[in-house]
Amino acid sequence: MASLEAQTAGTIAPHTGLGYVDGELETVTKPDDLTATLDTWSKSGYKTVSKGGSTEWHMYYPDVNFDPALVSDYMSFLGVEEINACWISMIKPGYCCPWHIDQHEIRSMGKHRFHTHIKQPEMGHVFMIEDEYYLNQSVGQTFLWNDPFLWHAGFNGGKTNKWLLNFV
Repeated sequence: MASLEAQTAGTIAPHTGLGYVDGELETVTKPDDLTATLDTWSKSGYKTVSKGGSTEWHMYYPDVNFDPALVSDYMSFLGVEEINACWISMIKPGYCCPWHIDQHEIRSMGKHRFHTHIKQPEMGHVFMIEDEYYLNQSVGQTFLWNDPFLWHAGFNGGKTNKWLLNFV
């Protein structure tokens, strides 16, 4: 992860980088879910860093930030043959990725999503999918989501960057 930390992320969300134009998502595949996400943030008081808040996460992509061979190896590990998207996400200490529903376009692979914990656990690193909470997960712990469009969030109250490998 040191090589990723030395780079600029492909996306610094939710306000800059690939996938966004002038702070707006390039492609909105589930507009009702995006509206629900933004309403939730507004009602809960979440603000992006650019507006003085602590909502910010970084996304790293194959071919842009890391070797795409990792994706092939991950697909073999997962036992899947098709990919929609794969990225590594990172949240810096003191920042969060509040409750949201992703906007990924799902093609022929079905409706599954996986995430893998890729850094030693640290107190303060939290990931949530609806009513499931992931704390102190060992490196390599991998979880299958039944639906890639579930509400989820990540928070970093720790002292080091929090990392996840994501696959849809």
